[in-house]
Amino acid sequence: MGRVVSLTCHRCGTEYPPGRNYFGCPRCAEAGKPSNLITNYDLDAVARVVDRSVYAGREPSMWRYKELLPADDEHIVTLGEGYT
Repeated sequence: MGRVVSLTCHRCGTEYPPGRNYFGCPRCAEAGKPSNLITNYDLDAVARVVDRSVYAGREPSMWRYKELLPADDEHIVTLGEGYT
């Protein structure tokens, strides 16, 4: 799942593994307090495979920063969206 290490609930701090679709924190949802998850990245791993200068030459879309998004190249789907 790209360079995603884990997902952490911003309310309760529960950490979840990547690779599954979550619609917020399951633990907080059960308690009736919906909460978002924060994506934790291995930024050192990103720095080892891509230099910042590569971003300037890429197409202006959200996929310009694909190393920081939770998708591997073979799972990228686009509808022509721009920067989001």
